[in-house]
Amino acid sequence: MQDFKEEEKKEQKPKAIERMEEKLKKIKLENYYMADSEEVELKKLDEDDLEEVAKIVGKFGIEISSSVKALIKDILKKNASYGALVDRLLVAVSLAWPVGFDIESKAFNNEEENCLYIEDIFLLIAYEGKGIREKLLDISEEEARKRKLKYLAIITGNNPKEDDIFEYIKKRGTKLEMSLLNKGFKFARSEDGLVAFKELL
Repeated sequence: MQDFKEEEKKEQKPKAIERMEEKLKKIKLENYYMADSEEVELKKLDEDDLEEVAKIVGKFGIEISSSVKALIKDILKKNASYGALVDRLLVAVSLAWPVGFDIESKAFNNEEENCLYIEDIFLLIAYEGKGIREKLLDISEEEARKRKLKYLAIITGNNPKEDDIFEYIKKRGTKLEMSLLNKGFKFARSEDGLVAFKELL
């Protein structure tokens, strides 16, 4: 019995070591939290950002030819595109401009500008899961409301073969489609592909 008590004493850690271990655990948790919640700064993009924007877009398999660069420049001139920066590094781009949108046919046109159209949200894969896509959608919605536009819209891909679009997105939707669904966007087939749109007024 005495031997058992002596062994138990040996196995007990001194209080100072226990306190130090607790501190180390806490520091590890705090560092993890800080890394997971890097501060994201949103910025309205302009022509001066062309080169950085082109680099981000180019990482998504789009060849940055002189004509593509000219197109990006034209979009930036519309003053409705935003970027997300982490530690002053551009990590995501939302290219957008005002267009006409017919709610009945779900078609885009060059008539009265009543919709902010988002071309795409280009988000570097290393920054997925930090809510950046959602922040860009929120600021695009703010921009559309400031301009007193009726809709915010984006083409997310090809029209699905499934009859029930909502079920299709819930089961096999992209990260962008899931974000749009969570933000209250509706989905419909259109001549241009699957369109997600939100009525603002």
